Amino acid sequence: MNAITQETVLAPVFLDFVLTEVQAEENGAIFTLEYRFKHVLDARMECFIPLMQSTQTYIHNDGLDPQDDVDVEIDSMFAPDNSLATILCADGVTAKEGQQFMLTSDQVFKLNQLLEEHFEYAYERQLERRAEEIYG
Repeated sequence: MNAITQETVLAPVFLDFVLTEVQAEENGAIFTLEYRFKHVLDARMECFIPLMQSTQTYIHNDGLDPQDDVDVEIDSMFAPDNSLATILCADGVTAKEGQQFMLTSDQVFKLNQLLEEHFEYAYERQLERRAEEIYG
């Protein structure tokens, strides 16, 4: 039998940590994972993950009429599943700087959701600056 093997990556996972902040950089994203017990912050990690270039559809409308909606492709980035993140600093957790780990599917989903919002907001700001330049 011929079988194609699939590469698997074995790395630690921080299941109970929630992604709270994201800052997009040129080649990746810096994000924060936090663990809270009874609403008290017990552990926090600042991490980096490389991102892949992408485009996303942004619905633009200058007015209130939905018939005037225009789909615009804007540059974006996303974190692929099974990519390794790196710990930049950790507090309250037995992990060290430079340690690599994998995000859970929920963490990847939240990260990509926040990145999408970031790039939409950046595009809106760009449109506002252009309008100010044109109309004063």
